[in-house]
Amino acid sequence: MAPSVNILTHLIIAFACLISMAVTQDSSSGTDSCAEGHFVSSCAYPGLKFVDHALGMYCLNDNTEIFGYNWTWIDLNKCLTNQDGQLVSSATGSYSSSCFNCEVSNSTARLTCDCWNMAATNRSQTSIDLNTILYNVDGAMGCCDQMGNKTWKGPQVG
Repeated sequence: MAPSVNILTHLIIAFACLISMAVTQDSSSGTDSCAEGHFVSSCAYPGLKFVDHALGMYCLNDNTEIFGYNWTWIDLNKCLTNQDGQLVSSATGSYSSSCFNCEVSNSTARLTCDCWNMAATNRSQTSIDLNTILYNVDGAMGCCDQMGNKTWKGPQVG
């Protein structure tokens, strides 16, 4: 016996409510989480440069005829925040105001910093896998709702 249209309608409404509650709970966590990720599949992260809070590397663009790469860089302050001594993805950013000694591993694309807790009484080492928050769009790195810059040539080595 097939379920009535009325029962199916109620099931669809209940499912939509569950999805809405899950989205509301995620957005009420207070971190403005904006994880996207997966840039390592189309960017040459072993050749990355990290200076202050700017990250740069070559990323594949959409020009498949020439298999083109662009040099792209992004300000990680627009992607990360320090949440009580832990690096987390956030559209509100500004991690570098309370984190220091930051390094990015060329082999793992992991950012590691020493960050202060909220009371600024204790600091701890924390790290985050940048592949979980950065993405590539036509040769430009992005995070959250921010896009980095891109150019055909990377930084000149002196």
